[in-house]
Amino acid sequence: MSAATRSQNGVLAVYAVIPRQKTDQPAYPLAGWTFSRKDQVKEDDVDPFSPEEQRAILGTLDGQAKNLVQFAFWTGMRMSELVALDWSDVDWLKAEVYVTRAMTQAAGGEAEVTKTLSGKRRIKLLAPAMEALITQKAHTFLAGNEVFQNPRTLVRWKGDQPIRKPCGRMQLRSQAFGTDARTRHDTPTPR
Repeated sequence: MSAATRSQNGVLAVYAVIPRQKTDQPAYPLAGWTFSRKDQVKEDDVDPFSPEEQRAILGTLDGQAKNLVQFAFWTGMRMSELVALDWSDVDWLKAEVYVTRAMTQAAGGEAEVTKTLSGKRRIKLLAPAMEALITQKAHTFLAGNEVFQNPRTLVRWKGDQPIRKPCGRMQLRSQAFGTDARTRHDTPTPR
């Protein structure tokens, strides 16, 4: 039963027990009511990177930047979720990561709950994502905190916006591939 149906039934149940005076009102206030969408549903403008574009992008990157972008391609995680990812969120035995938080620029470098309730999820790691994590271990694993760091400062990114500058604007846009947000639509992994 949908939330709208439950709400309607709740209103109808309450209305049924309230004594009414004789009026011209219908017996049920929602009789004949239907939902109508004000705007047309927009067609998705998802434009994922092709495998050739992915290879070309990864070919221009190295080190932590390459690991981060490869992991993003194969998990579909939001940039804010990648920034907040800790090594304790990785389940090596099940080959999964558990997404529970995000770190946006607005949060001032503090982790917060994910953007949506469905944002809290487990993501199965396919071979290229696992490869990126294994390679990333050499950079940040021993510290035991964040998975991905700013390769220039060697500390956790302060939010989702700074990550777009070194990895996004300089590399991806110079290759005329578009924005880093497109990595969200490249993953074959169910979310």
